[in-house]
Amino acid sequence: MLGTPVWASNFVPVFNAFLDKYNIKDKKVALFCWHGGGSEGKTFVKFKERLIGNIFWGEVAFEDPLRSDSDNNVLISKQWIKNIIK
Repeated sequence: MLGTPVWASNFVPVFNAFLDKYNIKDKKVALFCWHGGGSEGKTFVKFKERLIGNIFWGEVAFEDPLRSDSDNNVLISKQWIKNIIK
């Protein structure tokens, strides 16, 4: 499971170094992100481009999680995890 805040419609730059150092292949990957509004941009697209050769279980984006309805975010998270582990 990889998660990131959205920065300029992408994952944070530290993931470039991480993905350069570790050759992640043949793994089951679930992606999540959080952003301040609008959308996740190309975060998931860019992650998938960097993680070719893996199986993607799912993705979920949270909008402004510190200011939004935390109970709803918990419900979304639980449902997303249930779908992944099925």
